[in-house]
Amino acid sequence: MKVQLTKALWTMLMLMSFGSSAQTLSLERCIELAKQQNAQVKAAMLDSKITSSRIHEAKSAARPQVNVSGDYHYALQIPQQVVPASFAGGPADEFTRVQFGVPWSLGTTVSATQILYSAQLKNGLQLIEAANQASALNTEKVEKDVAFQVASLYYNVQILERQIQFLSTNASSLDKIRATTQLLKDQALAKGSDVDRLALNVQTLGSQVQNLQLSKQQVLNTLKFLMGRPLDETLELERLEVQPGASLVLQSQQRTDLKLLDLQKNINEIEQRSIRDEFKPSVVAFGSYSNTGTGKGGDNAFMFWIPASLVGVQVKWNLFDGFARKYKLISKQFEAEKLGVQRSMLTESINLEALNARNNFYAQQILARDFERQIELAEKIYTQAQLQFKNGLTGVTEVIQAENNLREVQNSLVNTLIKLKIHELEYKKAIGAL
Repeated sequence: MKVQLTKALWTMLMLMSFGSSAQTLSLERCIELAKQQNAQVKAAMLDSKITSSRIHEAKSAARPQVNVSGDYHYALQIPQQVVPASFAGGPADEFTRVQFGVPWSLGTTVSATQILYSAQLKNGLQLIEAANQASALNTEKVEKDVAFQVASLYYNVQILERQIQFLSTNASSLDKIRATTQLLKDQALAKGSDVDRLALNVQTLGSQVQNLQLSKQQVLNTLKFLMGRPLDETLELERLEVQPGASLVLQSQQRTDLKLLDLQKNINEIEQRSIRDEFKPSVVAFGSYSNTGTGKGGDNAFMFWIPASLVGVQVKWNLFDGFARKYKLISKQFEAEKLGVQRSMLTESINLEALNARNNFYAQQILARDFERQIELAEKIYTQAQLQFKNGLTGVTEVIQAENNLREVQNSLVNTLIKLKIHELEYKKAIGAL
C-alpha cells in the first residue's frame, strides 16, 4: 500500500500536538505574552517610567521655589559688649561692659526665588525629553529582540515536531515490515538477520524520537521562560502556515538602531547648543519676608516684633572660563562626526543583512521545490522496495536504504520550509518591520 506522504506533507507541516488539554497559542499570541510578561521588557518599561518621572523632577526647577523657616532662642546669658564709660555717663578715659538684647528671640522667614531666564535650564529640559525618547526606543528595541527570540524558538519547535512525526511514521512502517518478516522467518521463508536488522532500525528511530522529544521540551521551556509562563504549564502551539511560494512583499520601516543613532545626534546638537549658551547670563528674582520678635518674661514682660522684607534680582554671568567651553564644544563636534560615521556603517550593515536574508529566502524556495520532487521519487522507490521485499524479489537492505533516503529527503524539506520562515523573520528584523 503506497504511503501518501506527498499529499499529507503540507497538512503535517501545519500541525503541532503537545497535549489535548494544553492551551493553544499562535505565534502572534506568544509574542504578545512575551511583551507583557518578559522580565527584560518589564525592566525596560520601568526604566522608561523612571526617566519620565525625572522629566517632572527637572521641570520643577523652572517653577517658583518657596522656603519657610522659623527659630526660637532663649539666652541663658545675655552677651555683653565693652563700650566707653562715657556712653553711660562715666569718665571719658574708662570702659565698661554693657548687655545688649533680651532673653527671648523668636523669628520666622519666608523666602522665594524664581528663575527668570536660564538658557542652561531650557537646554537641560530638552536633554531630559530626549532621554525619555531614548528610553522609549530602548523599550521598543527590547520588545523586538524578544519577539525575534520567541519567533525563532517557535519555529524551532515546529522543526522538532515535524521531525518527530516523520520518524514516528517511518518507525511504524518499518515495524510493520519487521512483523511481516518475523512471520516469514517463522515459516523459514526469511532470514533471522533480516528481522534483527529491521528491529535495530526501528529501535534506532525510536531513540532518535526520544532525543528529539527531549530537545523539543528544552526549547519549549525556553519559550515559556521568555513568555513569562510557568515552566510546568503545558503549551500547544497553533498550526503554522508554511507557503513555499510566498514572496517578501513588506513595507520597510526605520530600524530602532537607526532611530537611536538619530536621537543621539539630536542630543549632541542640544549639548553643543548648551555649551554655547553657557556664555549667556542667568537671571533669578528673589524675595523674602521676616518677622523677628524679642522680649523677656517676668514682671516687666514684653515682646517687640520687628518685620523686614526685601525683593531683588540676581544676575550670574561667566564671562571667561579659561577656554573650557571652547574645547568642550570641539569634543562634541568630533562626537557628531563619529555618530555620522556610525550611522553610515549601520545603514550599510542593515542593507547587507536584508539582502542576505532575502536571497536566502528565495534560495530556500528553490530547494523546497526540488525536495518536493525528490520526495515523490523517494516515496515511489520506497513503495516499490516494500512490494519487492514482500514478493521475495529483493532483500531487506534495499528496504532500509529506501526508508533512509525517504527520511533524509523528508527532513531536508521540513528544514527548508522552516528556514523559509526564519529568513522571512530575519528580513523583517533587518528592515525594522518585526
